[in-house]
Amino acid sequence: MDQDEFEEQYPEIASLLGDDWWSKADTHHQVYFSVVMDNWRGLDYYSRLIGRTPAEEIATEYENDLYSMRGFDSFFSELIGYVATERWLCDDPGVLDVKGTTGLPEYGCEDLDVEVACIRESQETKRIRVHLAEELNCEYKPVIRKKHAYNNYASNGESWAENERQVDEVIDEIGSLSVNDLPVTVETDAFEVEVLEPDSGELGGIIQSGLVGITPDENEKIPGNVRQKAAKQRGERPLIVFIDMKIETVHSVEEVVEKVIGEPYGYASEDDVEVSSAVQDATSVWENYLTEVGAIPGGFDRTYPAIRPGDEGVFASDDVSGVAGVMVRFSHNEVAYVPNVYTDDVDAKGVFNQLGWGLDTRSLKPSDI
Repeated sequence: MDQDEFEEQYPEIASLLGDDWWSKADTHHQVYFSVVMDNWRGLDYYSRLIGRTPAEEIATEYENDLYSMRGFDSFFSELIGYVATERWLCDDPGVLDVKGTTGLPEYGCEDLDVEVACIRESQETKRIRVHLAEELNCEYKPVIRKKHAYNNYASNGESWAENERQVDEVIDEIGSLSVNDLPVTVETDAFEVEVLEPDSGELGGIIQSGLVGITPDENEKIPGNVRQKAAKQRGERPLIVFIDMKIETVHSVEEVVEKVIGEPYGYASEDDVEVSSAVQDATSVWENYLTEVGAIPGGFDRTYPAIRPGDEGVFASDDVSGVAGVMVRFSHNEVAYVPNVYTDDVDAKGVFNQLGWGLDTRSLKPSDI
């Protein structure tokens, strides 16, 4: 698929991106990548999402920035956040944060507001695939092996920049290719790239070499975004922070609980248990939930879990007391909700009861749109 075919088949996407987006777009921009790789399923998904949401109104906040990967990522997350808000929090949420406004949350319901955050990981390896697609006007099979030197979960500026450098290096090594060059193998410190003929009998794909240790949200993106977004809370209206997690290092409700409520510690003896005073203060309202997440003893495990003094999460901070909870969409398309058990400033328990999810999740995958 080329630019003209894309704009003819998906005018609703093209019109949002702007007239000159194709020449300015990052090569790993989601739409650019989908066009070059003939990923019509991805483009159909974007089209459905635009049709389901007030996308044009939301896009005014991103004027002249949707061609960038960061801008489109954030815009896309706001569309997902709108769908989640409409599905689980209120009918017909109002779009508040548009061009010409400042300090407003993304969406307003009758009794609460929603602010959207997007947490991203590096997607630099897509640039290798785009380079091959643009160089080779023929059938081929790419096998891209990522070595230990490549940080598959880069999500901060320094590690992301190193990924960019490593991908630039392998693209330079690949250089110009034609069908007459196949098969070809290029190797750097971070990658081994094989470009095979289509009848080679091997499967193409991206492979991670060896085992890699994963620390959930190592760069504290969840607490950081909660603190940043808390400023959008208005008066006594509860604010829900919807986080679209485009990262693979956080997979479960429990991992989010550790960041926002606190990390439970398993005591061997009940006599040794120390419970945070902030958790104790919340027990009268949240006892069942705190027991369920291991913040206080009382479950059926042989150990005695508790959040110790000093191990509380970001919700224990006074500067986020207007946040009623976080709604998180994981990279596997399940959505979870974790309440702010520490606050008395807004009706966090009312929002939690309205949802009634507990530790369960709900699906929000492309086919649900």
